[in-house]
Amino acid sequence: MTPKFLLITAFSLIGIIFISGCINKEKTKEELGDEIQNIGEAVPKGWNYTIIQNFIGEVIPASGYGKIITQNSEEMPVPHGIWKPAAIVNFVNLNKEIEYYSGVKTDKKYNPSLRLYFYNITQKQEIMEIIDKERIYSWCVPIYFDETKKYIIVTSGCYINSGIFTEEARNYYSPLEKSLKEYFDKYNESIGRSSTIIEKVELSENEKAKLSNLIEDIPEEIKKEFNTKYGAWKDTWDDPNLIIHSNPRMFAQSRQYEEFLSFCREQDKTIWPLLFQKYEQGDELVKMAIIDLTYTEYGSLLDEIRQESTKERYTAEGAYIAPSEEANMMKYIKKLLALI
Repeated sequence: MTPKFLLITAFSLIGIIFISGCINKEKTKEELGDEIQNIGEAVPKGWNYTIIQNFIGEVIPASGYGKIITQNSEEMPVPHGIWKPAAIVNFVNLNKEIEYYSGVKTDKKYNPSLRLYFYNITQKQEIMEIIDKERIYSWCVPIYFDETKKYIIVTSGCYINSGIFTEEARNYYSPLEKSLKEYFDKYNESIGRSSTIIEKVELSENEKAKLSNLIEDIPEEIKKEFNTKYGAWKDTWDDPNLIIHSNPRMFAQSRQYEEFLSFCREQDKTIWPLLFQKYEQGDELVKMAIIDLTYTEYGSLLDEIRQESTKERYTAEGAYIAPSEEANMMKYIKKLLALI
């Protein structure tokens, strides 16, 4: 693979460095690891890449994310909640254009793209905790991408294809993601691909049986009304006017959600099993309803679970167990289920 790489000669007063195979690497080798300097090896045909380092000051808070200033006074966004990286690598495929969400008018052109942030691996525990805490609050939250012996690598949903998650956009992006992860494998051999695992929590067989029985005992007319109101709210999840907002709580600010939540409050704990089932089936946004209905009385349980998840944990094989909001939510559901 030979990426089309923009070569810019760095003058003495310019602190932002664009690196390609044609630039003398001796000056940067001590600062950047080989996995960054040689990243062009992983870039598929048609993609360009730019490596950026040396920033002025620290991250400045911005709306929904942070920003940092390069030494030529350009602003670079940083995922919400994290600090100045060792380096940023931008990828873009200028040969392709992505269509924006249907129903949203825009004259702006979008290309397949990715931005990666590299942090020292010694900061991994703190970054993983931030990833877990930040994911429910805003759009430009940090996402774990990969790691090497030297770096933990972070991105964000809004820096993958400019936050466009259509099938077309994903198809353009997937080859780059696959190639990069295979590339980082080479720099991760001593700790193995299982060095970080995302915690996963499931209901036990007894809990599944209990949930099934509780759902079976709910009167059919209540189930029908639940499905009607839930379906009306779920239809709003595809509303492009909501998708483009930075906060997932926007999906809870609709007439459909208020009607659904009001109905659930009237049914009290009787309705909980249907909510738990929806979350277990993959409807992640339903956690907002679960929390809105239960947090006032039982929120201390969720707070304890989240606090416990921040403790550093490893498997018997030495793999780091990364905290997960999904795992925390399933633990909360298990505790709530025990109260019914």
